[in-house]
Amino acid sequence: MFTKLQERKINHFFNVLDPDGSGALTLPTIVAIGDRYARIRGYAPTSAEAQRLRAALEHWWKTVLCPMDADGNHRITREEVAQRVAAALSDAKGAEAFRGAGDAFFEVADANGDGRLIKDEYVDIFAVGCGLARRDMIQAFQRLDLQGRGYLDLDEWRKLVEEFFTSTDSDAPGNWLYGTY
Repeated sequence: MFTKLQERKINHFFNVLDPDGSGALTLPTIVAIGDRYARIRGYAPTSAEAQRLRAALEHWWKTVLCPMDADGNHRITREEVAQRVAAALSDAKGAEAFRGAGDAFFEVADANGDGRLIKDEYVDIFAVGCGLARRDMIQAFQRLDLQGRGYLDLDEWRKLVEEFFTSTDSDAPGNWLYGTY
């Protein structure tokens, strides 16, 4: 099914989205990531920017995460995530599922909506939104920014997302997408 590397990455991905360690992803947990990110960006809770982030995360929940909820209980477990990723990897159109998930998350993280994910946006979404170590996320961004431009565009992001989930190469840059694991 998965290589040991892929299994570690999928477990890490789940942990990133479950910063409180509850063992299940829920809509409130996912929306809280955006709320924390909005605060660090200085957006008032009722501002258009904060509402855009919330709406984007709610859309990501409905279109990306809810289909993983095999038992329909509105709580997505680590096992359900692994099953969905395994199904996507075995499907010829699996890359499209990863692309959709990545695009939606890029939209959330791209706080100013300029189509570029700059280092501060990337670091903040994961360090503040998901509770990962800031220094790890700075290091991860440096490994992901292969062009050394200080930002990732959507095409680069898509490649990195797909690589994170599909690559069995331990040296693939996409392995750094969610920091160290």
